[in-house]
Amino acid sequence: FSRNIVWDADLVFLLLCFIKMEVIVGTYNHVLFGFKFVLNEESDHWTFEPLFTDQGHAGYIKTVATGGRYLASGGSDETIRLFDMKKHVELGTLMQQSGSVTSINFFGSQHMLSASEDGTICIWKCKSWECEKVLKGHRGPVLSISIHPTGRLALSVSKDKSIKTWNLLTGRPAYTTSIKEVGEIIRWSPSGDSYAVVVGCKLTVNKITGIDEPHIYTCEKYILAIEYLTDSIIMLAGEFNDIIIYNFQKSSVLQKLCGHKVRVKGVAIGDQDDKKVFIFTVSSDGNIKAWCLNKENYEDHSLLASIDLPGRPTCITVKQSVSLKLQNKVTNEITNESNETYKKQKLKLDQKNVITENDVEVKHSKKKTKKETGSNKKETDIPKKRLKNKT
Repeated sequence: FSRNIVWDADLVFLLLCFIKMEVIVGTYNHVLFGFKFVLNEESDHWTFEPLFTDQGHAGYIKTVATGGRYLASGGSDETIRLFDMKKHVELGTLMQQSGSVTSINFFGSQHMLSASEDGTICIWKCKSWECEKVLKGHRGPVLSISIHPTGRLALSVSKDKSIKTWNLLTGRPAYTTSIKEVGEIIRWSPSGDSYAVVVGCKLTVNKITGIDEPHIYTCEKYILAIEYLTDSIIMLAGEFNDIIIYNFQKSSVLQKLCGHKVRVKGVAIGDQDDKKVFIFTVSSDGNIKAWCLNKENYEDHSLLASIDLPGRPTCITVKQSVSLKLQNKVTNEITNESNETYKKQKLKLDQKNVITENDVEVKHSKKKTKKETGSNKKETDIPKKRLKNKT
């Protein structure tokens, strides 16, 4: 350990750079596709490398989501399939809800929420995969859910034309807002100061303070997917084929990403730092695209890679690698450590100073919900199966 410890900082930075993003796409054909998004050293180009395929769903896949090491997919077969993306193994299947699983949302790797057409929302504890609480209150199918960044609240929209705010600490609805039309998508902003709702062609952004008037942006055709890029910038996609980068505080379209020939079914955000962000889009003809945006103005962009897959995609998610912010933080911490110890002190990385997550406790109900597995086995007793490599 006689070398200068700064060398180890560079080594860690390089190692982190080789931890790449994984892109997962669900399809109408019941198949889940997984890809590694990597930089080819020889050609110096970004590429999608096939990682796995899974055909475990008996119906079409409606939603996919990642949280930490976990991947979950929900389908019209009323089940949730679980995967460990670190070991690339199948963990099992959850069968609690009696309708199509429409939306899944993780809070870190601690808890997962799933919404269903049976009007319920389930709170799952990750790792043990116990259903800790079933949230009831909607009188129609729940179409979309979103967990607040603190993990204490959640929003849901339903065909009953209402938006519900849930207190996840008590497992009860905090309040209900009636809307004139059916909300199809709902998202919290990164800070949790506002939320966005999609109704057909219309995007509405509401501040939680209620002081400011809601901001409304209307597209020519239906909006099918949205994601917040910042607290003031939203990415939209839909039947209009382009991906729109919209700043609702300035009421201006910053960018339109053109390239898809048909409607865009899903968008997802990958790694990012202070200067750039990776985004991934998928259209109904099976085309996946990877883009890089300049975060200084969102006007400069580049198309990094594109790939076609068989089937009709319905949703997309990204398992992020270590962000460039984190890489810089680790490098700085190691460099500072080297200045203090220089020769003899061993390099130590305190994980809690590198990666932190908000820790939220969801209260258990006294009466636990029984899992409807259709057999005597619990979902967690299902033998783990390694994911099938895509050839």
